[in-house]
Amino acid sequence: MQQHTGQHLLSAILDNYDIPTLSWNMGETINYIEINKKLSDEEMTKFSNEFNNLITENSSINLITPHPSDFDKSIDTEKGLLRSVKIDNLNDNNPCCGTHLNSTGQLKGLILLNQISGKNNNSKLNFIIGDRIFKFSENNFKILKNLNGLLSCDSNQLSEKLTLLQKNFKKSSSRESTFIKELAILNSDILKQKIENSNSNSNDEILTLYKSNMNLDFINQIFKNLNPIINEKTVVLLVGDVNEIGYILIFGKKTTELSEEFKKIFENLKGGGKNNKFQAKIPNLSKNELNNAINFINSLN
Repeated sequence: MQQHTGQHLLSAILDNYDIPTLSWNMGETINYIEINKKLSDEEMTKFSNEFNNLITENSSINLITPHPSDFDKSIDTEKGLLRSVKIDNLNDNNPCCGTHLNSTGQLKGLILLNQISGKNNNSKLNFIIGDRIFKFSENNFKILKNLNGLLSCDSNQLSEKLTLLQKNFKKSSSRESTFIKELAILNSDILKQKIENSNSNSNDEILTLYKSNMNLDFINQIFKNLNPIINEKTVVLLVGDVNEIGYILIFGKKTTELSEEFKKIFENLKGGGKNNKFQAKIPNLSKNELNNAINFINSLN
């Protein structure tokens, strides 16, 4: 009842500023009302204060069931009663069949959380009311406490710490991409040397490579480097470790034949291919699958 009654009060406050409620939703933890504009920070503070001031006033909330003759003739009153909710000290009188509190004081409080942009410049205004505020505060304090421990800082330093972490992460990601590309080129050169040194009669040769700590970018770079020169040979590339995402890339003469074998090894293989190229993702590499794949790869050499 707190959330529903609170939505009535919030919508009534916004109505006084010509901000109509277009739709609403009462969620399990967070509610929202959809309005026709995005509120400024100043408006968020203003409406929140106005709401909480009305709570302090402890205004009565009354359920009114007028006689059908008192309603506008356009309203159908033949199939039941029409009930409205009226909040004292506020120009609000809206039809509603739901249950409500007896006074605004029972709402206890409101927090306007954030806004999510919608269609046609509309905005979904998220909020929580009453007892949910205490649960929300408790849960968020636990999160803050955990972050304080993980980052070894006070709550007021979290923003600075996270900004620094994000900056360092971007630098590390950039360095990692560079290293992966360099390793891919190095491994491409090794495989290329094998291709160049192979006997002219060994067109059926299969070249393989498995790396546990590499990713999709690694094998794509090798494909880019080797595909133009493999001739009638075949290359099998596999990356990934146990309980992690794996990737496989096969290209060359025996692509179709080998891809069918790997489909038997990896139960959840997701991918496909054409034009002598097969590429797939293994969402979660099991130890047994990986061992079988490595043994099969070794048997190809």
